[in-house]
Amino acid sequence: MPSNSNCVRPFFKRQSVSTRNWRLRIDDILDAIQNILSYTAGMDYSALSEDRRTFDAVIRNLEVIGKAAAHVPESVQISYPQVPWRQMKGIRNMLIHEYFGVDKEDYLENRTE
Repeated sequence: MPSNSNCVRPFFKRQSVSTRNWRLRIDDILDAIQNILSYTAGMDYSALSEDRRTFDAVIRNLEVIGKAAAHVPESVQISYPQVPWRQMKGIRNMLIHEYFGVDKEDYLENRTE
């Protein structure tokens, strides 16, 4: 059977993570927040917890927010102390690194009340 290796292309091309401008990271944060608000419009926590796709999408966008926040320079973070930078990074780390040890539903329920 012939190889299809020359048919393989990346799904999308993206800029190297390390060279991406921090302003684009702010856009990522704002987009992810808008996604969460859009996905959960009109939902209370009970409805969210029963809708696994939406729940997973919210979790994913929280991860994006935290990862993007981690790449915003400290000088920018210091200039905007009203933004919860540490909490954004912390929730991402908790969701990613303690995936099996954290009850995500309990965590989100406490944050949505």
